[in-house]
Amino acid sequence: MIYKFSEGDLVYIPQAVMMWSDETQNNTPYLKTERPTTGVCLGRTVIINPKTNDRLIQIYAKGQSWAVQEKDVYLMDKKGQPSVS
Repeated sequence: MIYKFSEGDLVYIPQAVMMWSDETQNNTPYLKTERPTTGVCLGRTVIINPKTNDRLIQIYAKGQSWAVQEKDVYLMDKKGQPSVS
């Protein structure tokens, strides 16, 4: 199975992306981004639907760890721009 992100990768998170946290970290278990932001991939991936290959990845953004759908975020290139393909 090919994974899009590796631990330590810088990721671009667009506006209106849902991010979920562990309730022990935050009073709000989810957050919808109000504006684009960046994060760092923590390297953990969970398959949520094997038929469609939908996956959640663990990222660090806004001061804590979040799970986001892999399809909603983009790898950033060396110039700090989203690598959208």
